[in-house]
Amino acid sequence: MRAVIRQTALNQDGKTPTITSPSQDAQQSLIRRCYESCGLDPAQTPYVEAHGTGTQTGDPIEAAAIGIEFGKGRPSTSPTLIGSVKTNIGHCEAASGLASLIKVVKSIENGCIAPSINYEQPNPNLKLKEWNLEVVRSIQPWPENSPKRASISNFGYGGCNSHVNALPLL
Repeated sequence: MRAVIRQTALNQDGKTPTITSPSQDAQQSLIRRCYESCGLDPAQTPYVEAHGTGTQTGDPIEAAAIGIEFGKGRPSTSPTLIGSVKTNIGHCEAASGLASLIKVVKSIENGCIAPSINYEQPNPNLKLKEWNLEVVRSIQPWPENSPKRASISNFGYGGCNSHVNALPLL
């Protein structure tokens, strides 16, 4: 065993403008439910592995949800670190969540966060500073004085959302 999945949660977007348009409200609700059900504070999770497909519509919605939910009570000097394995290996379709989980577990084991290697410039609709988010662009040591805990957000066609909270094996 390499890590413990502390909690998982699933929901569905409900009615959105198009079948591929995500819902920020649904994503925020999912993150809250995942953390509330296991009694953890999202502000103490230093890293979120985002779905991060690079779409003009989806990425700003996902980043806003992550920034709002993980930013509550987080100092501005300690942004939530985000990344997506999709920049390294592509989307992987139905296996994208598994690829994200492997990246997170290896990052926790090695005490460093792997970068989003082909990430060059943020979508202009990503308000990274305002949402207190930072994209990991080079190998980064796990933040000091932070638990080795990460979250994974993943989404499916038609509005299925999932969130996973992973911890190292103690």
